[in-house]
Amino acid sequence: MTWVAGRYNRAGSGDARAGMMIVDNRVATRSPLERQWQTFADKDTTDISMKQVTVEGQPAWRILDKNTLEQGMTIRVGDRFMVRVRVWAGTGADLDMLVDPIDLADIAALK
Repeated sequence: MTWVAGRYNRAGSGDARAGMMIVDNRVATRSPLERQWQTFADKDTTDISMKQVTVEGQPAWRILDKNTLEQGMTIRVGDRFMVRVRVWAGTGADLDMLVDPIDLADIAALK
C-alpha cells in the first residue's frame, strides 16, 4: 500500500485547515480505508451525518461530524485508489472547493 498526504491551513482564518490523502491499494489485499469503507452506511443522527454520493461517477461518502463540524469525503476510485479529503473549522463549500478540482479520471487511469 502506498499513500501520499498533505495538510493545508487557510491564512488568516484561525483554525480553518484541511487535509487530503490518496491511498494506492495496488498490492494491499485490504487497506485500513478499504476496511472502513465496508462499514459505511447512510445515517443522520444528532452527532453525525453520512451520505453516499457520487463524484465524477465514482462512489463516495460525505461525512459531517456535527459536534466538531469536521467535514469529510472519502472517494473510491476504481478498485485501486481511495481519496480522502477532510476540512476542520470550515464549511461544506470549503470541502467542495477542495474536492471539485481533483481529476479522478486521471487517478483511475494510473497503471
